[in-house]
Amino acid sequence: MFTMPLKWHSIPFMNFPELIKELEDVGVKHRQMADHCNCKVGTISALKCGQNLSPRWSIGNGLIELHKIRCPDSQLLKKTG
Repeated sequence: MFTMPLKWHSIPFMNFPELIKELEDVGVKHRQMADHCNCKVGTISALKCGQNLSPRWSIGNGLIELHKIRCPDSQLLKKTG
């Protein structure tokens, strides 16, 4: 049986527009998010606007890691697991 490597899985349940909004609220710029996730600023904008609902695992995980660091009191990640 073939299984895809974990790095290719997406994170479809995360509310990325809200996560990005919370990062913006604490002063994180789209450029900083993109640099942290090793992606383009346009990718961050597409996630925020809901144009991309299923990002690559590495991008989604990068945003989640950055959010944990910059928004430690947020309830967002506690809602989604």
